Amino acid sequence: MKRPPDTLLTEWSWAHCLNQVKAMARLLPVAVNKRPFALYGVPRGGLVFGLMLAHELDREGNLAVQSMGQGLVIPKGVEVAVVIDDVCETGATFKDVRARFDKKVPVVCAAMVTKVRAEFDPDVSGVTLPDNIWITFPWELAGADDPNKTWTDVVVKDADAPQVDYTAGVGEDGGTDE
Repeated sequence: MKRPPDTLLTEWSWAHCLNQVKAMARLLPVAVNKRPFALYGVPRGGLVFGLMLAHELDREGNLAVQSMGQGLVIPKGVEVAVVIDDVCETGATFKDVRARFDKKVPVVCAAMVTKVRAEFDPDVSGVTLPDNIWITFPWELAGADDPNKTWTDVVVKDADAPQVDYTAGVGEDGGTDE
């Protein structure tokens, strides 16, 4: 979705996103009534938050996130589908998800951000923001309004993120220097 004119731009850092994920992780067990569930991310931002949430909820790595683009494959023993999206602008995506998948398994809709104008109330929501606020998440393009930017232009502006030199210890031939 392209940023509408007359909106205020705000950037979320990775640290801010992680805080939202931790808050969501505390709310989800209540929303699913502690029943076994599977996570489904709405492409694109929902997948990122879904993966972060899977790691937060299940440190052993048994909980995975599936893309909604793949349909709804329900693993054995799952009683609830948790569908996560980054932003619920109008609610159209969640309405569609419920219409398509509620017949298979109960669906819990979770949004990290819900806009005031949304005509759908997610079962779980991190924050509600005015309609004129536009969030740029750290995995999105730097300068989203500039069509000449590519993903290689992305710069994560997060003071908490450690700077890692991925080339340290790599020899000229691509192997290690050992």
